[in-house]
Amino acid sequence: LMMAGLFLLKLGGALKYTVISPGLWQMAGCLLLCLLFTLFGIGVVRRETHGVSAKEILTRGGE
Repeated sequence: LMMAGLFLLKLGGALKYTVISPGLWQMAGCLLLCLLFTLFGIGVVRRETHGVSAKEILTRGGE
């Protein structure tokens, strides 16, 4: 959302005299990092909960 906002500010000319210069490569890099972090998070959750039921997770008691 922040990158989209910066892009809109750039299109409107609000960033004309600033150092901030969001471009296509910066947005693509941010989207790629978001995707990688999301996939990594999903992988960690699946690894930790593999073969364990929801009831077992809720009744474990702080292990």
